[in-house]
Amino acid sequence: MIYENANKVRSIHEDKDGIFWIGTYGEGVQIFEPKSGKYLKHLKNEPTNPNSLINDRITSVTEDANGVIWIGTYGGGLDQYYKKTGRFRHFSFDEKNQSGLNSNQIKFVLHDKVGSVWIGTEGGGINVYFRSSSKFKYYKKRDDSSNSLQTNDVFSLLEDKDGILWIASKNGGLTALNRETDVYTQYPQLSVANNKTVLSLCEGSDGTIWIGTWGGGLVSYDKKTKKSVSYPLFIAQDNATIVSIYEDIQKNIWIGTYGGGLFCYNKQKNEFKNYNTENGLSSNNIYTIFQDQKNDLWVGTEGGGVNKINLSTGKIISYTRDEKENSISSNSINHIYEDNKSNMWFATTNGLNKLDSKTNKFQHYFEKDGLPNAYVYCILPDKQGNLWMTTNKGVSKFNPNIENNDGAAFRNYDVNDGLQGLEHNQGAFLNPKKQAKCLLVVSMDLMPSFLRKLLTIKIFQLFV
Repeated sequence: MIYENANKVRSIHEDKDGIFWIGTYGEGVQIFEPKSGKYLKHLKNEPTNPNSLINDRITSVTEDANGVIWIGTYGGGLDQYYKKTGRFRHFSFDEKNQSGLNSNQIKFVLHDKVGSVWIGTEGGGINVYFRSSSKFKYYKKRDDSSNSLQTNDVFSLLEDKDGILWIASKNGGLTALNRETDVYTQYPQLSVANNKTVLSLCEGSDGTIWIGTWGGGLVSYDKKTKKSVSYPLFIAQDNATIVSIYEDIQKNIWIGTYGGGLFCYNKQKNEFKNYNTENGLSSNNIYTIFQDQKNDLWVGTEGGGVNKINLSTGKIISYTRDEKENSISSNSINHIYEDNKSNMWFATTNGLNKLDSKTNKFQHYFEKDGLPNAYVYCILPDKQGNLWMTTNKGVSKFNPNIENNDGAAFRNYDVNDGLQGLEHNQGAFLNPKKQAKCLLVVSMDLMPSFLRKLLTIKIFQLFV
């Protein structure tokens, strides 16, 4: 199985009408209307009804340009759902159909700029559906040709600004696909220290592809010169797992590691600067990186709270938990968000935290204040300014613009509201406008437990 437990949220998609489509692993799809606070419909598999969901184990929910909902399942294949008529169209593996879906184990569904649908599978490589012909094309490993993927278990994808698709796969290294010519280019030189699992991909503003691996270090690749650089600094065990790569507005590359702290790479000077516990950083285990409207860099960590780095002066301010009432409530930060008033919000392992931009004091929200559970994984704003959060006990909506008298600002959703399952720690929240150039699709079952937590919010929508 791709996931260990059923009844968990795996995908949340907000459609063009502001309706939330909540895909669960084991209980189908819930359709939720935020304005009314009601669930409109529950799509489930009904064995005797051909016009029902093909499978209840949902891995991906997306919407195409025509408003059609695409639902990927693990074990049942792919569904189209037409909202106006309520009709389904099923795509499943059929060995007699040479132009049909070639695997029923769907990992992700993505839509590119020309309207094609890209389906990542387990064991079947990548399937691309062309609407004009209603046929699938396959990008997969071929034993009779080197012009193919190196493995059919696709791990992560990046579409660069030239339209080249970079494909990272488990134990298959990195492959670039020119979709216009169907030519694959293999990059064995980008496999660092024999570690072929790519954990993070980022395209810099100059077109350089940055590649972070799981235990194998860091590589950059210049597409113009076709030269790659492996950085010895990241061979050391503490620096070898690259959790996140981020380019700031000054075009510096920031590398977040699990164990070695944070690194800033100045490409013009060809210099790295390490921020760690010896020179001001509060922890060497980096979870998340965020640049605010003032261009300060916020670094969320495990065990060290959050650090704010002034990029002009290099000054670091650490916000860690202490006995003071106005300190942050947890030292493990899962996600960072900034609202339109420059207030900073932190999803932590012990509550939701707001750092007021005017007072520079923290305000905390726990279960006693209205949260369903204090373990908050990620934060997603909606068009009305509400903050949606996933927790260990369901989904929570918070209105920061009203007084939270007796929990009035919170509206929580659990099984009593029709939500199937409470623990949503590996869900995929999509907020394309806030994402940078670093795009990643991850198969969580390939990760040890600590990395699964790190990647809670790293499942991003591609081709935006």
